[in-house]
Amino acid sequence: MKKYLKAGSFILMSMMVALSSFSSVAFAVESDGNAEKYAEETLHTLEADMWKEPVVEEIPAAAAEDAQIGAQAEEEYEEEELLFLLEDKVKTALLAGETQVNIRDLHVDRNKYRIQYLQFFSPYFSNGIELASLYAGNYYVEIRLENSMSPEETKDWFEKVEKKVEEILDQVTDEMSDEKKARVIHDYFITQYEYEQQSPVPDDSFRSGGIFMNETGVCMAYSYGYKYIMNLLGIECHVTSSGGMGHGWNIVKIEDSYYHVDCTWDDPVNDKFGKVRYGYFLVSDAAIQEPRVGDNGHYGWTLQDIVSDIPCDNTKYDTTYWSDVTGPIIEYKDSVYYMKEDGIYKRTDEEETLVTDPGTWPVMGNAGSVWVGVFSGLVLWGDEIYYNTAKEIRKFSPDSGKDELVYQPDLSGSYLYGIRKYNQGIQYSVASSPEETGLRYMIPKEEPPVDEPSTDEPPVDEPPTDEPSTDEPPVDEPPAEIPMSFEDVQEGQWYYDTVLSIYRKKIMTGMDDKHFGPEKPLARAQFAVILYRMNGEPKIDYTAKFRDVGDKIWYTSAILWANSVNMVNGYSDTGCFGPADNINREQMAAIMYRYAMYKKYPLGTVTDFNKFSDASQVNAFAAEAMRWAVGNGIITGKDNGTRLDPQGNASRAECATIIQRFLEKYGE
Repeated sequence: MKKYLKAGSFILMSMMVALSSFSSVAFAVESDGNAEKYAEETLHTLEADMWKEPVVEEIPAAAAEDAQIGAQAEEEYEEEELLFLLEDKVKTALLAGETQVNIRDLHVDRNKYRIQYLQFFSPYFSNGIELASLYAGNYYVEIRLENSMSPEETKDWFEKVEKKVEEILDQVTDEMSDEKKARVIHDYFITQYEYEQQSPVPDDSFRSGGIFMNETGVCMAYSYGYKYIMNLLGIECHVTSSGGMGHGWNIVKIEDSYYHVDCTWDDPVNDKFGKVRYGYFLVSDAAIQEPRVGDNGHYGWTLQDIVSDIPCDNTKYDTTYWSDVTGPIIEYKDSVYYMKEDGIYKRTDEEETLVTDPGTWPVMGNAGSVWVGVFSGLVLWGDEIYYNTAKEIRKFSPDSGKDELVYQPDLSGSYLYGIRKYNQGIQYSVASSPEETGLRYMIPKEEPPVDEPSTDEPPVDEPPTDEPSTDEPPVDEPPAEIPMSFEDVQEGQWYYDTVLSIYRKKIMTGMDDKHFGPEKPLARAQFAVILYRMNGEPKIDYTAKFRDVGDKIWYTSAILWANSVNMVNGYSDTGCFGPADNINREQMAAIMYRYAMYKKYPLGTVTDFNKFSDASQVNAFAAEAMRWAVGNGIITGKDNGTRLDPQGNASRAECATIIQRFLEKYGE
């Protein structure tokens, strides 16, 4: 596969903080006596001072050295060639445990190249890796490295990143046109990644490595991640930015023309599971200035920063059929399939026909009202296309036209809001409204047939026999161990024994029969359910305590019970609980601390946690809980016990470990 391509220079991202694209449109209209409600999509802006400029430092008193470098032959590089060359050098040094990379022999002129953005371009340089670019006079001479991981941990991290990059590249084939490759990767980014709304924004959420591995990021991560994959595919792609907007996106070359691509603005906020927009995909300079989605267009970007002026003046795609498409485009044989606001369509030879109408999505607690739009994803699996209605996951055959039920989950008062291809399977989202992020589950791979008539013969009464029994008297046997069959939890992994123990106690039962999701973040509702199970699932009557916790949802009783015993609280500024919000490590410590007090357990050792490098990041509300958790060995720290990572999302494996340590201490 082609790795280096045509010219360009590295672009300065002077205001590269994210602006997500959608204005609020929450309102209702009357239609045939029923209210149709539009889902709210929030305009989300991050402040400029949240972004850290890459570190660039001058080596003092280096005039002689500068002259010596300048006297040598100056090198000219293609942009991507230089970036991939530096990536290889830095990776090699990090694996060797080195703290610097000497690049004097490359003769890289800092007036032509801005190598400091390698940190954001390469997905390998995140997860505790920091780079600083050092120069003498007009030339870069060194890249200084900081790495919180050991060489062994770094090797493991690099292997995970490489696997993820290969997964992304596997979405395309060599036979695809550059236009289709650009669209397939655009769709992958939007269906797999979410706009980061945590504040302050984690450093990795500005980097391609952060969005690839954590599945959240701001516009810098979207833009550099998209550029990285396009460049690996041999497609010329640049990052451009607008200082006035505080926003960045891509310019990509298809055939002989350049076009704008803004994956960030095509990804709805709040995240709409399985939704994809194309308002800012392969558009011209004129079109991107229009408010194609929401109320705002783009302005003030600086094309001259990309070597020379690169006008996007080809309007070929400005009014193509995908302008009002709201879901991923699927190509099958000679046709394409896609969603619009009123159904799923097929397009063949410029002729568009409706394939199916998935129906409406009711507004919970508001009888007769429905949400406007189709809240389904589309997934091509084999020779069939999967989609969802409000209550079912279905599939249809493009060849035969047959439409059939695949899976009908127990929704307990919620509805299905989208599906997507994920981790070698199909994942669906369950929520109470399209404005909620929702909780995700995998469709079981082997489901019994639905509504199939039984072919079993009726039982035949056998006559009794007078033969004496030869059975031995029953012997008390120890109960059989409950087997565990998660494909993503294997013997030898650090969390294997813990997950096995927690699974057998029926405290954490997995995302589905085949997946535990050890590295996935844990939602607040899921953690409430874990504690609810640990406490025997006591009965509790429904009260409208939180605006976003409706009656008879799978997590309702757990959240209301945990709140009733002062274990969990909602957000004071909104009146919401945030069931789908990820729980972080200090929140988990605080809740476990309250649980110990609720159970009247002895608190044991309470100790100071100042030995951790990020101790100052623990918020006041969680400080006492963190002292308890550290003192009793329930939280031991990350990166060889050097960091607490209090604001970091708690993964499901970390949660299982913390719960297991708690059980071992208190004997539950």
